[in-house]
Amino acid sequence: MCLAAPRAIFAQSAAQPGPVAGNEQGLQAKPADEDALEAVARVEAARKNFAQAIAVYRQVLALQPEDRGAKIQLARLLSWNHQYVESIRAYQSVLAKAPADPEAMEGLAAVEEWSGNCVEAEAIYSQLASAHPENAGYIYQAARLEAAIRQYPAARDRLAMVLALDPKQLDARLLLAQLEIRQGQYASALRQFERVLAGRPGDPAALMGAAQSRYYMDDLGGAYGEASQLVQKQPENFDAIYLLASIERARGRRHRARLLLNRANALSQHNPEIASLRENLANESSTVLHLTTGYSREIGIPGQPGFSPDATAEDLRSFAFGSKLDFVALPRSTSSFEADALPTESPSGIIGGAAAPTEFFYRQTTHVWKGLTLRGGFGMEHFGSGVPVTLPGSAGLQPGATLAPIGFLGGTYALNSTLSFDLTRSHLALPYTPLAVRLGVLSTRTEGGIDWTPIPRTDFHLTYYEDHLTSERYGQVSSVVNSTTGQPLIVDARDQESGSGGTLSFNGRVIDGERMALDVGASAFLEGYNGPRRNVDLGFFTPGFYQRELLNGRLSGWFSKRMGYDLAAGFGVQQVGQRQALTRASVASPALKFKLTPYLSGSLGYTYYDSNEALGIVRGNGVRLGIDWKF
Repeated sequence: MCLAAPRAIFAQSAAQPGPVAGNEQGLQAKPADEDALEAVARVEAARKNFAQAIAVYRQVLALQPEDRGAKIQLARLLSWNHQYVESIRAYQSVLAKAPADPEAMEGLAAVEEWSGNCVEAEAIYSQLASAHPENAGYIYQAARLEAAIRQYPAARDRLAMVLALDPKQLDARLLLAQLEIRQGQYASALRQFERVLAGRPGDPAALMGAAQSRYYMDDLGGAYGEASQLVQKQPENFDAIYLLASIERARGRRHRARLLLNRANALSQHNPEIASLRENLANESSTVLHLTTGYSREIGIPGQPGFSPDATAEDLRSFAFGSKLDFVALPRSTSSFEADALPTESPSGIIGGAAAPTEFFYRQTTHVWKGLTLRGGFGMEHFGSGVPVTLPGSAGLQPGATLAPIGFLGGTYALNSTLSFDLTRSHLALPYTPLAVRLGVLSTRTEGGIDWTPIPRTDFHLTYYEDHLTSERYGQVSSVVNSTTGQPLIVDARDQESGSGGTLSFNGRVIDGERMALDVGASAFLEGYNGPRRNVDLGFFTPGFYQRELLNGRLSGWFSKRMGYDLAAGFGVQQVGQRQALTRASVASPALKFKLTPYLSGSLGYTYYDSNEALGIVRGNGVRLGIDWKF
């Protein structure tokens, strides 16, 4: 059905009792009196006794089969009595004699619409609009029906014609705004809704549309004001209450959003939209504690490019103990405190030994205005106590790294719903191995990226970065010899190296369901550092040239409400050194997800990899456990 069942709009009101009685008496005295019959029919119609009125008009047509007025009235009465097929036939009988009769065409279009035949109704109004281009009413009706059958461009063109003929036609302006909001043209739609409200203050449909437009434009304050006004005017309006709840959720007022959802549920119980928004609110608890622990082991291949030529096989064992508290404290922002312990150990080789760095960090993400999101964070990396240790090329024991400030600043600008740009400047620690911890290695990186979503559930991502790695200062044996003593000079310097790299990835969702979602894609990674050429080794993999290309897939979903799965894998090739052979590269990471309660969930996973990690071309395995507790 295009619309609900029609409302009977009568051309004439009920006659006064005196004349009605007189007409009935006249009909009894002279049954063939057409005027008296029509008067009785009008009275029966006014009394909504449509069946009787139809019977009387059939008598009129039996006396005068070509009476156009009686045919029109009979067709109207049949439509009011929901006898659509008979009404259509009656109108068509009029049009058979006069194909361009506007009154009959209008009536036929209305009946076609009421019976659910919007396409036929639109075709009739299109004929009327073409035949009467000066009639804004016909053009508007054609546009309204084109909108109903989703012919949006044609409907917008007609509405522009209506407003050119009559700029004060607020119904046409309202429909134009509603079409624009459907097509994502929120700013233009808002201007139209505001003009409607200027002419009809408090118009419910215009208030609803304006609030929706502001909500989609992220003008949450304006959206809240208009939606609140609408809810106050129409406290039983489910859509308005649901919209206001969505706005309150976006403003971070989750308690108010839940109260509004309770009101909406009283109006529409078991509504899936309410259930979905409630679940989102539960998943977006303003305070969430994440606890993680993990263990991994990777074994490097000796003599590979990117490590010192005399390096033996490395055996790196890493632990991770982390806690992260997400919370909302500032408007339009999310924040978190993190405390992580990352002990590592290796029994032999150049990186051999043990270290237990810890990191404390504060992060914040703020949505500044439409399209612009800023991110930042600062903290402290504690490498160790600073006790004397042996470092590469050091002049005896040297103090190990102790503390270093760390942080980052970045942002994302979304040009539109499909294209966004990222830029980040960071100064972070890289405690990959015991040697890197003792050296206190820091990465100062500038990274930019482009994210493009040409169609829903399809994403292309491109990044490029410039990276500079440095260690703490320590006494190093120089290659320069003191001319007096003949001994190498000792210099207080940092180990440094620079590099650059980038990624290109594609991901598309093939199946999108709650029980099963399937993503497929591909990725390419390329990087290179100057450390190997300068014989600088910071204790982890920094190749002069490295590339890796993978085909990726991910299957995820839920077996039940409490148990789910997440299976990710990638297979491809990698190369270390520009003239080296290509070798296999792969990663596999299956995990089980669980929800113990609506507020307590987690995952248990395993990862296997044989590509670029801390030691380069490796054999690596890891297990991890994560727990999320929502307050």
